[in-house]
Amino acid sequence: MQYALSIILGRALPDARDGMKPVHRRILYAMNGLGLNPSSSYRKCARVVGEVLGKYHPHGDNAVYDALVRLAQDFSTNAPLIDGHGNFGSIDADPAAAMRYTECKLSKLAAETLLDDINMDTVEFLPNFDGNEYEPSVLPAKVPLLLLNGGAGIAVGMATNIPPHNLEELMTACMTMTKSRNEGEEEVTDNALMRMIPGPDFPTAATIIGKSGARKLFTTGNGGIVMRAVMHLEQVMGKKSKRNAIIVTELPYQVNKAALMERIATLVNEKKLDGIADLRDESDRDGIRVVIELKRDAVAAVVQNNLFKKTPLQTTFSGNFLALFGSDEVIEIVRGAPDQASARAALMDPENTRFCLSSAQTDAVLKLQLGQLTRLNGDKLTDERKTLAESQASLRDLLTSDKTVHDTMVEEFEAIKKKFGVPRRSKILPDEGEKEEIDLVQNERSVIVVTRGGYIKRMPLKTFESQNRGTRGKKGTSSATDDNEVAHCFTCNDHDTILMTTQSGIAYGLRGYQVPEGGRTAKGAPIPSVLPVKADDVVTSVLPVSQFSSDEFIVLATEFGWIKKTPLAAFEKLTSRGLIIATLADGDRLNWCERCTDADDILVSSTRGQSTRFHAKDMRPTSRTSRGVKLWQRVKTEEFRTTKRVVLVMVRQQVKDIPVQGRAATV
Repeated sequence: MQYALSIILGRALPDARDGMKPVHRRILYAMNGLGLNPSSSYRKCARVVGEVLGKYHPHGDNAVYDALVRLAQDFSTNAPLIDGHGNFGSIDADPAAAMRYTECKLSKLAAETLLDDINMDTVEFLPNFDGNEYEPSVLPAKVPLLLLNGGAGIAVGMATNIPPHNLEELMTACMTMTKSRNEGEEEVTDNALMRMIPGPDFPTAATIIGKSGARKLFTTGNGGIVMRAVMHLEQVMGKKSKRNAIIVTELPYQVNKAALMERIATLVNEKKLDGIADLRDESDRDGIRVVIELKRDAVAAVVQNNLFKKTPLQTTFSGNFLALFGSDEVIEIVRGAPDQASARAALMDPENTRFCLSSAQTDAVLKLQLGQLTRLNGDKLTDERKTLAESQASLRDLLTSDKTVHDTMVEEFEAIKKKFGVPRRSKILPDEGEKEEIDLVQNERSVIVVTRGGYIKRMPLKTFESQNRGTRGKKGTSSATDDNEVAHCFTCNDHDTILMTTQSGIAYGLRGYQVPEGGRTAKGAPIPSVLPVKADDVVTSVLPVSQFSSDEFIVLATEFGWIKKTPLAAFEKLTSRGLIIATLADGDRLNWCERCTDADDILVSSTRGQSTRFHAKDMRPTSRTSRGVKLWQRVKTEEFRTTKRVVLVMVRQQVKDIPVQGRAATV
């Protein structure tokens, strides 16, 4: 039990007040004692480690140096507390250089928010391990460092794993809570705090999927947060020609890049991951760049999903909020006692169920320097404190007025936020069950262009200004080739659902803002990089939908003369994964998809130069997966394929120039 308690209190768990374990606290305090402030020169890390070992932390030098190194790594903490000079490791889990080669000093954040008031009698000091030095029991922190940089530790029977958070968001929450308490308002609710701090913010950025994990973690102390790497599609030069490649630029927190690439290579070699032709690391001092080159027939979206499923490109951070919250209650009892005998009696009092120490335990406590805090030996210090307080009216106000303390805290929070705040690194995207992402995107008007070569792009409508009648206009895509010939061009709102159908009878849905944005002369992004469309499949229609009204329908027609009308509401839950929307015969293709209402007429033309027009209301609506009904009179299947195919389907209100006939009639 003694060993377990020493591990819990002295090594493994951070203190909630300053967010530190004893080794971190001792390193920073020792560096402050050596004068290694932000404006000083760097000093060898070996000098700091020796100071910590000799005065405060009687453990191994490797343990101290490893803790020092982590405090200087910008990929491990949001706000490094040590300014390191030299090799302090990498995201590939490369070790830091030996302590005799590296140098360090305190960062500005550590000096101003953790050690600024250390010599102003703000915290308790305790004797060190041999009684020759004093060290702070906690640092006078001005920021919630436990949340800012997070922390992890394993003790006996308990563990902690706290993710890092954004400084600006933390300061905003601190100011709100302090002002609320200062003005006597109701306590800030969990929902209000979640709006200010929507989730952790990791130093390696990446993406957080969903808010449910963060909400559970914040409200219960335990929860899993799904993290996903940030990647995009590029065309890179392969051995002979250009190929599509997935470029990874941000990794989930605590993912080892070298181990990740080894894992991907192993899966490819074991035939458990298809579609990858080459893998290389092009990372440099400017950031991470992992190139995953794809095979020519690979679907980028499918490869991405497999990478997320089978590799640490998507992983879960298992959070566990557990920290120490120390009490000075024993010190107060000893300090308030008139002499050591009274202090001894108070600690041994059987009615004091919190302590009720034995005689041996009480003697051990009083043998510490706490015994010198009794009133008999504390009068001198009290008199000196009163003398200084009388000359400092502002300090007296701080000691007596909670409002003044809270006002000072708000001022400090605001100053820290302004000086050290950085924008959020980790983006938060909704999972399949959440829809908050759309609220973060402005509903602007855009132009979407789809080419026959299978490329798609989105341009803001303001890209095209109004021009006079006789002008030439602006180019809307790259140089005209067969691949760049425009097949579909329309305007829509960024919140609209883009309904995209293919010749194989599959429909896909995505929001307008999810279409990659490109310039006027840009070729656009390959559709397989946006949606899991097969390379040999052809997009036949692209329809923007603002509302899935129950009064509207989708008319679908195939080349062999099958037609169906399906309620538009059946497509409301369409996702980017795609759904079957028509059952096709062998060799048939779904070539037309139009919106209509019961007030519209439908016009169909064939290769024989014949047309038929009928009222949309005369067609019975069918389900999404139905085959539909025949357009022409019953003829042989071969005749469908050779002589009479559909070449035109139009939906217009009252096409009066063509007589109304039955569905199977011809004219």
